[in-house]
This record gives sequence, C-alpha cells and structure tokens, in this order.
Amino acid sequence: MAGDGSPPDSAFTGWRYYFNTYTQKGRKNIALTTYAGFFLGIMIWRLKAKKKKAIEERKH
Repeated sequence: MAGDGSPPDSAFTGWRYYFNTYTQKGRKNIALTTYAGFFLGIMIWRLKAKKKKAIEERKH
C-alpha cells in the first residue's frame, strides 16, 4: 500500500532537510517556495512594465 514508510528526518541533510516530498513540512516548504517564486515573478514583471511606461512618457 501507499505510505509504506518514510526515511527518518536524520536521513536528510542540507537543503534536503527542508525541501523533501516525504514529510508534510517538506511538502509545505516546496509549495510555499513555488508560490513565492510565482508572485516574485509577477512583481518583477509589473515593476518593469511601470518603469518602461514612465520612460516612454518622458520621451514625449
């Protein structure tokens, strides 16, 4: 059956301790990082668009 067993937390070292698919904490961290990256990308895109618009308005 699924969920036969997961390795103990001591088996993970370094970044794998925080980002793994075996524990709920690891899955949560992966999801939060994905959302943060998505929203960071949107914010960068929006800031670039505003900056580009401001530069074009100064030219006229």
